[in-house]
Amino acid sequence: MENIDKKSTVQQGLSASELAETLNKNTELNISQLTFKAILNNSLVLEKFSTWLLAGIGATCALTITNINNITKIVDPSIIKYSLLILIVSGLLGFLCKYYSIQIQIILEIDEIFRNKLPEIMSSHIEEEKRVHGKAIEQGILVNTVPDIMGSMRKAIDSVPWFKRKSALKGFEKGAKDPLFGYRRAMRFAYCQSVATILEFVCFLIFIFIVAVSL
Repeated sequence: MENIDKKSTVQQGLSASELAETLNKNTELNISQLTFKAILNNSLVLEKFSTWLLAGIGATCALTITNINNITKIVDPSIIKYSLLILIVSGLLGFLCKYYSIQIQIILEIDEIFRNKLPEIMSSHIEEEKRVHGKAIEQGILVNTVPDIMGSMRKAIDSVPWFKRKSALKGFEKGAKDPLFGYRRAMRFAYCQSVATILEFVCFLIFIFIVAVSL
């Protein structure tokens, strides 16, 4: 997208000060995007910890249920019931953590695809554009070689199922106005993931504490 901005500003014949301002904004935007990505990559660390903890929760729950008859001999059944409920809550929080992690990775993956592929497409367009304009000059005609980028992107949104189209379109429009919208949304997911991971761990500790005290 940065290449597109530079090309359009040159075509409009902006002054040096305006070009400098645009250059600074583009660089600042790239730095902001890089900072967001550096922070959001920590989501993978939380996801690994949550997965490890989720495996422990699943194993503990399976062992408890399998040996329920033996455990009830030394621990009150009501305590086992409530401790298992806490363990289930911990497991649900673990799945919630994975959900947020998936959402973050989807946003980062989409961003990576656009960053790698869009400049290639625009570079190819610019090269072909030169040839088209050269032929147009020879024929003494005017041609429009400015592609409808936003309209092309919106075609994908129009293919979304009707019940999700409104929210998808709203997100698309916000993203068109704010290049950092996707990152801000991912940061909210990262915060929710952090909270879910902490609560998952706390619930597991509470389960262990209850069982230990009841022995």
